[in-house]
Amino acid sequence: MIDKIEACIDEHAEQFIQIRQHLHQNPELGFKEYKTTAFICSFLESLGLQPVGVEGRSGVYVDIPGTSPQIYAYRADIDALPIQEKTGAPYASKNEGVMHACGHDVHTAIALGIANALVKIGRKPGATIRIIFQPAEELTPGGALEMIERDVLKGVSSIFAAHVDPGLESGTAGLKEGPLLASADEFDVEVDGKSGHAAYPHRAIDCISIMNQIISAFYKISSRQIDPVQPVVLSITKVHAGNAYNVLPVSACLSGTIRTFNNDVRKAMPRHMEEIAKGIAAAYGATCKLTIHKGSPPLINDRSCIETLRSACHKVIGKENTTELIHPRMGAEDFSNYLQKVPGAMLRLGTKCDEKTAWSLHSSHFEIDAKAIATGTKAGAVFLWEIAEQSRDIKLD
Repeated sequence: MIDKIEACIDEHAEQFIQIRQHLHQNPELGFKEYKTTAFICSFLESLGLQPVGVEGRSGVYVDIPGTSPQIYAYRADIDALPIQEKTGAPYASKNEGVMHACGHDVHTAIALGIANALVKIGRKPGATIRIIFQPAEELTPGGALEMIERDVLKGVSSIFAAHVDPGLESGTAGLKEGPLLASADEFDVEVDGKSGHAAYPHRAIDCISIMNQIISAFYKISSRQIDPVQPVVLSITKVHAGNAYNVLPVSACLSGTIRTFNNDVRKAMPRHMEEIAKGIAAAYGATCKLTIHKGSPPLINDRSCIETLRSACHKVIGKENTTELIHPRMGAEDFSNYLQKVPGAMLRLGTKCDEKTAWSLHSSHFEIDAKAIATGTKAGAVFLWEIAEQSRDIKLD
Protein backbone atom coordinates (compact mmCIF):
# COMPACT_ATOMS: atom_id res chain seq x y z
CA MET A 1 0.00 0.00 0.00
CA ILE A 2 2.91 2.36 0.65
CA ASP A 3 4.10 1.81 -2.93
CA LYS A 4 0.60 2.61 -4.13
CA ILE A 5 0.52 5.85 -2.10
CA GLU A 6 3.88 6.97 -3.48
CA ALA A 7 2.90 6.07 -7.05
CA CYS A 8 -0.29 8.13 -6.73
CA ILE A 9 1.67 11.12 -5.46
CA ASP A 10 4.21 10.83 -8.30
CA GLU A 11 1.40 10.61 -10.83
CA HIS A 12 -0.16 13.85 -9.60
CA ALA A 13 3.06 15.70 -8.68
CA GLU A 14 2.72 18.36 -11.37
CA GLN A 15 -0.88 19.07 -10.34
CA PHE A 16 0.19 19.99 -6.82
CA ILE A 17 3.09 22.10 -8.02
CA GLN A 18 0.48 24.06 -9.98
CA ILE A 19 -1.80 24.24 -6.94
CA ARG A 20 1.07 25.65 -4.91
CA GLN A 21 1.74 28.23 -7.63
CA HIS A 22 -1.94 29.21 -7.68
CA LEU A 23 -1.92 29.68 -3.92
CA HIS A 24 1.35 31.61 -4.16
CA GLN A 25 -0.17 34.01 -6.68
CA ASN A 26 -3.21 34.63 -4.50
CA PRO A 27 -1.98 35.08 -0.91
CA GLU A 28 -4.23 36.34 1.86
CA LEU A 29 -3.42 37.64 5.34
CA GLY A 30 -4.46 35.99 8.60
CA PHE A 31 -8.20 35.57 9.24
CA LYS A 32 -8.87 36.95 5.74
CA GLU A 33 -8.11 33.77 3.78
CA TYR A 34 -11.63 33.54 2.34
CA LYS A 35 -10.70 32.76 -1.28
CA THR A 36 -8.03 30.32 -0.10
CA THR A 37 -10.58 28.53 2.08
CA ALA A 38 -13.06 28.39 -0.81
CA PHE A 39 -10.38 26.91 -3.08
CA ILE A 40 -9.51 24.26 -0.48
CA CYS A 41 -13.18 23.34 0.01
CA SER A 42 -13.77 23.06 -3.73
CA PHE A 43 -10.82 20.69 -4.12
CA LEU A 44 -11.83 18.53 -1.15
CA GLU A 45 -15.41 18.31 -2.38
CA SER A 46 -14.12 17.16 -5.78
CA LEU A 47 -12.66 14.17 -3.92
CA GLY A 48 -16.06 13.36 -2.42
CA LEU A 49 -15.08 14.70 1.02
CA GLN A 50 -17.15 17.00 3.23
CA PRO A 51 -15.08 19.92 4.58
CA VAL A 52 -16.27 21.49 7.82
CA GLY A 53 -16.01 25.24 8.29
CA VAL A 54 -17.74 28.19 9.91
CA GLU A 55 -19.71 30.57 7.72
CA GLY A 56 -17.98 33.91 7.43
CA ARG A 57 -14.72 32.58 8.88
CA SER A 58 -11.60 31.34 7.14
CA GLY A 59 -10.09 27.94 7.84
CA VAL A 60 -11.60 24.49 7.48
CA TYR A 61 -11.01 20.83 8.32
CA VAL A 62 -11.97 17.56 6.69
CA ASP A 63 -12.12 13.91 7.76
CA ILE A 64 -11.04 10.98 5.63
CA PRO A 65 -13.07 8.20 7.31
CA GLY A 66 -11.26 5.15 8.61
CA THR A 67 -12.24 1.74 9.95
CA SER A 68 -11.72 2.45 13.66
CA PRO A 69 -12.83 5.13 16.14
CA GLN A 70 -9.32 6.64 16.39
CA ILE A 71 -8.58 10.01 14.77
CA TYR A 72 -5.14 11.26 13.77
CA ALA A 73 -4.77 14.86 12.63
CA TYR A 74 -2.52 16.71 10.21
CA ARG A 75 -2.32 20.49 10.20
CA ALA A 76 -1.49 22.91 7.39
CA ASP A 77 -1.51 26.70 7.76
CA ILE A 78 -2.92 28.84 4.97
CA ASP A 79 -2.11 32.52 5.66
CA ALA A 80 0.53 34.76 4.07
CA LEU A 81 2.69 37.64 5.31
CA PRO A 82 2.54 41.43 4.74
CA ILE A 83 5.65 41.40 2.51
CA GLN A 84 6.17 42.76 -1.00
CA GLU A 85 7.43 39.87 -3.14
CA LYS A 86 10.72 40.28 -5.03
CA THR A 87 11.29 36.78 -6.44
CA GLY A 88 10.45 37.69 -10.02
CA ALA A 89 8.76 34.29 -10.41
CA PRO A 90 6.11 33.97 -13.15
CA TYR A 91 3.68 32.96 -10.39
CA ALA A 92 4.64 35.82 -8.05
CA SER A 93 1.99 37.31 -5.80
CA LYS A 94 -0.76 39.30 -7.51
CA ASN A 95 -1.70 40.94 -4.21
CA GLU A 96 0.31 44.09 -3.50
CA GLY A 97 2.27 43.84 -0.25
CA VAL A 98 1.19 40.26 0.52
CA MET A 99 3.36 37.19 -0.03
CA HIS A 100 3.63 33.53 0.91
CA ALA A 101 7.11 34.07 2.35
CA CYS A 102 6.90 31.31 4.96
CA GLY A 103 5.84 28.40 2.78
CA HIS A 104 2.22 28.12 3.86
CA ASP A 105 1.26 27.74 0.21
CA VAL A 106 3.54 24.69 0.16
CA HIS A 107 2.04 23.35 3.39
CA THR A 108 -1.47 23.69 1.94
CA ALA A 109 -0.52 22.01 -1.34
CA ILE A 110 1.05 19.13 0.60
CA ALA A 111 -2.06 18.69 2.78
CA LEU A 112 -4.30 18.65 -0.30
CA GLY A 113 -1.92 16.14 -1.90
CA ILE A 114 -2.16 13.92 1.17
CA ALA A 115 -5.95 14.01 1.00
CA ASN A 116 -5.85 13.24 -2.73
CA ALA A 117 -3.57 10.23 -2.27
CA LEU A 118 -5.41 8.75 0.71
CA VAL A 119 -8.73 8.97 -1.12
CA LYS A 120 -7.54 7.70 -4.52
CA ILE A 121 -5.69 4.59 -3.31
CA GLY A 122 -9.12 3.02 -2.89
CA ARG A 123 -8.82 1.63 0.62
CA LYS A 124 -9.95 3.21 3.88
CA PRO A 125 -7.17 3.99 6.36
CA GLY A 126 -7.15 2.09 9.65
CA ALA A 127 -8.27 5.23 11.49
CA THR A 128 -9.89 8.50 10.49
CA ILE A 129 -7.42 11.07 9.16
CA ARG A 130 -8.40 14.66 9.96
CA ILE A 131 -6.69 17.35 7.89
CA ILE A 132 -6.83 20.87 9.32
CA PHE A 133 -6.35 23.97 7.18
CA GLN A 134 -5.65 26.64 9.79
CA PRO A 135 -5.81 30.42 9.32
CA ALA A 136 -3.63 33.11 10.86
CA GLU A 137 -0.56 31.19 12.00
CA GLU A 138 1.50 34.37 11.57
CA LEU A 139 -0.62 36.44 13.96
CA THR A 140 -0.39 36.63 17.75
CA PRO A 141 -1.76 34.62 19.49
CA GLY A 142 -2.48 32.72 16.24
CA GLY A 143 -5.30 30.88 14.51
CA ALA A 144 -4.60 27.53 16.19
CA LEU A 145 -6.51 28.68 19.27
CA GLU A 146 -9.58 29.47 17.19
CA MET A 147 -9.44 26.08 15.48
CA ILE A 148 -9.15 24.38 18.87
CA GLU A 149 -12.25 26.30 19.98
CA ARG A 150 -13.99 24.87 16.89
CA ASP A 151 -13.33 21.39 18.36
CA VAL A 152 -10.90 20.24 15.65
CA LEU A 153 -9.07 18.23 18.32
CA LYS A 154 -12.21 16.45 19.53
CA GLY A 155 -11.41 12.73 19.55
CA VAL A 156 -7.89 13.28 18.14
CA SER A 157 -5.20 10.92 19.48
CA SER A 158 -2.23 12.84 18.06
CA ILE A 159 -1.46 15.62 15.57
CA PHE A 160 1.31 16.26 13.07
CA ALA A 161 2.61 18.95 10.74
CA ALA A 162 5.47 19.76 8.40
CA HIS A 163 7.24 23.08 7.91
CA VAL A 164 9.45 24.05 5.02
CA ASP A 165 13.11 24.64 5.89
CA PRO A 166 15.47 26.41 3.46
CA GLY A 167 18.37 25.39 5.68
CA LEU A 168 17.93 21.74 4.65
CA GLU A 169 18.51 20.26 1.20
CA SER A 170 15.47 19.38 -0.91
CA GLY A 171 14.72 15.68 -0.63
CA THR A 172 15.64 15.61 3.05
CA ALA A 173 13.76 16.04 6.31
CA GLY A 174 14.80 17.11 9.80
CA LEU A 175 13.46 15.59 13.02
CA LYS A 176 14.00 16.44 16.67
CA GLU A 177 12.56 14.92 19.80
CA GLY A 178 11.68 17.40 22.54
CA PRO A 179 11.95 21.19 22.13
CA LEU A 180 12.04 22.22 18.47
CA LEU A 181 10.88 25.84 18.49
CA ALA A 182 10.61 28.55 21.13
CA SER A 183 7.73 30.34 22.76
CA ALA A 184 7.03 33.78 21.29
CA ASP A 185 5.61 36.47 23.55
CA GLU A 186 5.53 40.17 22.66
CA PHE A 187 5.79 43.17 24.94
CA ASP A 188 5.29 46.93 25.05
CA VAL A 189 6.85 49.31 27.57
CA GLU A 190 5.62 52.88 27.97
CA VAL A 191 7.51 55.39 30.09
CA ASP A 192 5.77 58.64 31.05
CA GLY A 193 7.97 61.48 32.17
CA LYS A 194 7.66 65.26 31.99
CA SER A 195 8.17 67.18 28.77
CA GLY A 196 10.35 70.26 28.56
CA HIS A 197 12.82 72.30 26.55
CA ALA A 198 15.82 70.27 25.37
CA ALA A 199 18.12 73.07 26.53
CA TYR A 200 16.94 72.66 30.15
CA PRO A 201 16.73 68.89 30.80
CA HIS A 202 16.89 69.39 34.57
CA ARG A 203 13.43 70.97 34.43
CA ALA A 204 11.93 67.91 32.74
CA ILE A 205 11.86 64.18 33.37
CA ASP A 206 13.74 62.76 30.39
CA CYS A 207 11.84 59.63 29.37
CA ILE A 208 14.31 58.90 26.54
CA SER A 209 17.23 58.69 28.95
CA ILE A 210 15.14 56.48 31.23
CA MET A 211 14.17 54.27 28.31
CA ASN A 212 17.83 53.85 27.33
CA GLN A 213 18.62 52.54 30.81
CA ILE A 214 15.66 50.15 30.69
CA ILE A 215 16.86 48.78 27.35
CA SER A 216 20.36 48.20 28.70
CA ALA A 217 19.01 46.49 31.82
CA PHE A 218 16.62 44.29 29.81
CA TYR A 219 19.50 42.90 27.80
CA LYS A 220 21.24 41.81 31.01
CA ILE A 221 18.32 39.73 32.31
CA SER A 222 19.35 36.61 30.38
CA SER A 223 22.88 36.63 31.82
CA ARG A 224 22.23 37.86 35.36
CA GLN A 225 18.71 36.86 36.41
CA ILE A 226 18.01 33.72 34.37
CA ASP A 227 20.00 30.49 34.68
CA PRO A 228 22.57 30.79 31.86
CA VAL A 229 22.03 27.17 30.80
CA GLN A 230 18.40 28.06 29.92
CA PRO A 231 18.32 29.77 26.51
CA VAL A 232 16.27 32.96 26.34
CA VAL A 233 16.27 35.74 23.78
CA LEU A 234 14.85 39.20 24.45
CA SER A 235 14.95 41.46 21.40
CA ILE A 236 13.75 45.05 21.23
CA THR A 237 12.38 45.74 17.78
CA LYS A 238 10.59 49.09 18.01
CA VAL A 239 11.41 52.34 19.86
CA HIS A 240 9.48 55.57 19.56
CA ALA A 241 9.72 58.93 21.33
CA GLY A 242 9.25 62.56 20.38
CA ASN A 243 8.84 64.46 17.14
CA ALA A 244 10.93 67.64 17.53
CA TYR A 245 14.64 68.50 17.78
CA ASN A 246 14.33 70.83 20.76
CA VAL A 247 11.62 69.20 22.89
CA LEU A 248 12.05 66.44 25.45
CA PRO A 249 8.92 64.31 24.93
CA VAL A 250 6.48 63.41 27.64
CA SER A 251 6.55 59.70 26.84
CA ALA A 252 8.63 56.99 25.17
CA CYS A 253 7.60 53.52 23.99
CA LEU A 254 9.46 50.36 23.09
CA SER A 255 8.33 46.94 21.92
CA GLY A 256 9.90 43.56 21.32
CA THR A 257 9.74 39.80 21.66
CA ILE A 258 10.77 37.16 24.22
CA ARG A 259 11.76 33.63 23.14
CA THR A 260 12.54 30.60 25.30
CA PHE A 261 12.12 26.81 25.40
CA ASN A 262 11.40 26.65 29.13
CA ASN A 263 7.93 27.40 30.52
CA ASP A 264 9.32 28.43 33.94
CA VAL A 265 11.63 30.93 32.26
CA ARG A 266 8.72 32.14 30.14
CA LYS A 267 6.72 32.88 33.30
CA ALA A 268 9.65 34.55 35.07
CA MET A 269 10.65 36.99 32.32
CA PRO A 270 7.68 39.40 32.65
CA ARG A 271 8.23 39.64 36.40
CA HIS A 272 11.91 40.54 35.99
CA MET A 273 11.11 43.02 33.22
CA GLU A 274 8.43 44.79 35.23
CA GLU A 275 10.63 45.09 38.34
CA ILE A 276 13.46 46.57 36.29
CA ALA A 277 11.39 48.96 34.21
CA LYS A 278 9.31 50.32 37.06
CA GLY A 279 12.34 50.56 39.34
CA ILE A 280 14.40 52.58 36.88
CA ALA A 281 11.46 54.84 36.02
CA ALA A 282 10.65 55.48 39.69
CA ALA A 283 14.28 56.42 40.44
CA TYR A 284 13.91 59.39 38.08
CA GLY A 285 10.37 60.37 39.02
CA ALA A 286 8.71 58.76 35.97
CA THR A 287 6.03 56.10 35.71
CA CYS A 288 6.16 52.97 33.59
CA LYS A 289 3.74 50.37 32.22
CA LEU A 290 4.68 46.94 30.87
CA THR A 291 2.17 45.02 28.72
CA ILE A 292 2.77 41.39 27.74
CA HIS A 293 1.01 39.87 24.73
CA LYS A 294 1.15 36.10 25.15
CA GLY A 295 1.91 34.22 21.97
CA SER A 296 2.70 30.61 21.20
CA PRO A 297 4.20 28.29 23.84
CA PRO A 298 7.35 26.28 23.10
CA LEU A 299 6.90 23.59 20.44
CA ILE A 300 7.88 20.29 22.06
CA ASN A 301 7.78 17.14 19.93
CA ASP A 302 6.54 13.94 21.54
CA ARG A 303 9.07 11.09 21.60
CA SER A 304 6.72 8.34 20.42
CA CYS A 305 5.33 10.50 17.60
CA ILE A 306 8.84 11.37 16.42
CA GLU A 307 9.77 7.68 16.37
CA THR A 308 6.81 6.86 14.11
CA LEU A 309 7.53 9.86 11.90
CA ARG A 310 11.18 8.82 11.66
CA SER A 311 10.18 5.33 10.53
CA ALA A 312 8.02 6.77 7.74
CA CYS A 313 10.79 9.12 6.60
CA HIS A 314 13.28 6.26 6.43
CA LYS A 315 10.89 4.37 4.14
CA VAL A 316 10.07 7.32 1.88
CA ILE A 317 13.28 9.33 1.60
CA GLY A 318 15.85 7.02 3.18
CA LYS A 319 17.69 7.03 6.47
CA GLU A 320 20.59 8.91 4.85
CA ASN A 321 18.23 11.79 4.00
CA THR A 322 16.60 11.97 7.42
CA THR A 323 18.55 14.46 9.54
CA GLU A 324 18.49 14.32 13.31
CA LEU A 325 18.41 17.96 14.37
CA ILE A 326 20.63 18.67 17.37
CA HIS A 327 19.66 22.16 18.42
CA PRO A 328 16.21 23.73 18.78
CA ARG A 329 15.55 27.06 17.08
CA MET A 330 14.35 30.38 18.43
CA GLY A 331 11.67 30.69 15.75
CA ALA A 332 8.10 30.01 16.83
CA GLU A 333 5.03 28.22 15.46
CA ASP A 334 1.51 28.25 16.84
CA PHE A 335 1.24 24.52 16.05
CA SER A 336 2.60 24.33 19.61
CA ASN A 337 -0.89 25.23 20.89
CA TYR A 338 -2.22 21.90 19.60
CA LEU A 339 0.63 20.11 21.38
CA GLN A 340 -0.57 21.58 24.67
CA LYS A 341 -3.71 19.47 24.20
CA VAL A 342 -2.59 16.26 22.46
CA PRO A 343 0.80 14.66 21.69
CA GLY A 344 2.28 15.26 18.27
CA ALA A 345 5.28 16.29 16.24
CA MET A 346 6.46 18.63 13.50
CA LEU A 347 8.80 17.66 10.67
CA ARG A 348 11.17 20.15 9.01
CA LEU A 349 11.04 19.70 5.23
CA GLY A 350 14.14 20.56 3.20
CA THR A 351 13.45 22.93 0.28
CA LYS A 352 16.90 24.17 -0.80
CA CYS A 353 18.61 23.15 -4.05
CA ASP A 354 20.53 26.29 -5.11
CA GLU A 355 21.16 29.94 -4.20
CA LYS A 356 17.68 30.94 -5.34
CA THR A 357 16.08 28.55 -2.86
CA ALA A 358 18.44 29.32 0.03
CA TRP A 359 16.74 32.58 1.09
CA SER A 360 15.46 32.53 4.66
CA LEU A 361 11.85 32.30 5.73
CA HIS A 362 10.05 35.67 5.76
CA SER A 363 12.35 37.01 3.04
CA SER A 364 10.85 38.86 0.06
CA HIS A 365 13.00 36.51 -2.11
CA PHE A 366 11.86 33.26 -0.44
CA GLU A 367 11.46 30.37 -2.90
CA ILE A 368 11.50 26.57 -2.79
CA ASP A 369 12.56 23.63 -4.92
CA ALA A 370 9.22 22.45 -6.31
CA LYS A 371 10.27 18.79 -5.97
CA ALA A 372 10.05 19.20 -2.20
CA ILE A 373 6.25 19.25 -2.47
CA ALA A 374 6.14 15.59 -3.51
CA THR A 375 8.70 14.69 -0.83
CA GLY A 376 6.60 16.32 1.89
CA THR A 377 3.39 14.78 0.55
CA LYS A 378 4.89 11.28 0.54
CA ALA A 379 6.32 11.64 4.04
CA GLY A 380 3.01 12.94 5.40
CA ALA A 381 0.76 10.46 3.60
CA VAL A 382 2.86 7.39 4.41
CA PHE A 383 3.23 8.46 8.01
CA LEU A 384 -0.51 9.03 8.43
CA TRP A 385 -1.32 5.74 6.72
CA GLU A 386 1.09 3.81 8.95
CA ILE A 387 -0.06 5.36 12.21
CA ALA A 388 -3.69 4.80 11.18
CA GLU A 389 -2.94 1.13 10.38
CA GLN A 390 -1.97 0.59 14.00
CA SER A 391 -5.67 1.09 14.84
CA ARG A 392 -7.18 -1.07 12.07
CA ASP A 393 -8.09 -3.97 14.36
CA ILE A 394 -10.05 -1.77 16.76
CA LYS A 395 -13.76 -2.35 16.10
CA LEU A 396 -16.30 0.41 15.65
CA ASP A 397 -19.17 0.47 18.16
